[in-house]
Amino acid sequence: RLAALTGVSAVVAIGCTLLNIRFMPPSLPFMAHQLAGTAHAIFGTAPADNDLVTQGMREAAAVVRARAPACTYAFSNEGFLYVLTRIPPCTTYAYPFYVGPDRQADEIAQLEQAKPPIVLWASHTWSDSIFDRGLASRTPDVAAWAEAYFPYRMILPGGYELRAREPFASADCPPGCKVVPR
Repeated sequence: RLAALTGVSAVVAIGCTLLNIRFMPPSLPFMAHQLAGTAHAIFGTAPADNDLVTQGMREAAAVVRARAPACTYAFSNEGFLYVLTRIPPCTTYAYPFYVGPDRQADEIAQLEQAKPPIVLWASHTWSDSIFDRGLASRTPDVAAWAEAYFPYRMILPGGYELRAREPFASADCPPGCKVVPR
């Protein structure tokens, strides 16, 4: 797929350059600069996963990874948690956004069976409240269960919140974070 996309990108870049030549006064330095920028974008190095997220998400992933759970869960619909930790979600629903009202009991049963020790609870990004509906209004049974199951809280910079079944050690807390007592 990458080879096909690269080829398509090259054709589109050449087409855009030809349109520039047709509708703009020719300027060789400008066209050379544009072509060089396009070539760099197409053939340059792609950004690393860590470069695509905020510092708060990197820190949240590091804390989750340090606990080395077999699985975790992102109640805030932040899929990058799974990418950065290389830890899979604990259920067939990667995020609560995909849990229908009639599937909440199934979601809770899967989480109870998997027993994740630590989860990403909130991120204060658009994904926390999709269509202005957060976890509590979209899946109230899952939210109530999770609230009781994960009583320990760690607030990270940027509004990221982790929840755990066991207390957080102060050593777990990166600079700028706050461990909230039960």
